[in-house]
Amino acid sequence: MNIKKVLILFLVFIFFSSCCYANEIALNATGELKDNSDVTIKIGINLGEIEENVYFLQGQLEYDTNIFEKIMSEDIELLNSWHDLVFNPENGKFVIEGMDSSESNLQDVMNIKLKTKNKLTNDSTTIKLKDLKEVGESQIEKELEDATVTLRKPATENFANKILPFTGNNSIIFYAIIIIIIGLVAFFIKKRKTNKKS
Repeated sequence: MNIKKVLILFLVFIFFSSCCYANEIALNATGELKDNSDVTIKIGINLGEIEENVYFLQGQLEYDTNIFEKIMSEDIELLNSWHDLVFNPENGKFVIEGMDSSESNLQDVMNIKLKTKNKLTNDSTTIKLKDLKEVGESQIEKELEDATVTLRKPATENFANKILPFTGNNSIIFYAIIIIIIGLVAFFIKKRKTNKKS
């Protein structure tokens, strides 16, 4: 087996490893970064990654207060069987109570509504969930990975943003696909040239 074949197999392995990996917490945004605009952040929990019933979820919502109005408890809507929200608008810390669930898929936890201020100067902003912890059947507090989502002004999208729209963990998958395609094309071109010579 030559070096190119080994390299291609290695890249394929990386690609599938990236595809199989998922964060415990998913963070998605609906809306755009515009003056006086509404943005909705949806938080989901990947129960298959946690592998136990989650009874409590806590963390801290971090966002730019120069861009968004202060988030209050009434801006948060709990979804599915999640209940009893405790939220501190001064620091963004929250605790919610979960439920006994045997599901193994991504489940929506809450929607958070944000309102942008006037005369935004930033081209982009990142909203982050940090210091995430869950308490489940084991009664042990377990730390979860941070989750982020980025919002951009639509008018300032440049060419790179349009052809490379992936951020966060998705970028690993995107670049792995590009590398695999380039490697396969180079491999088949060389193989074709070899076949023509013989």
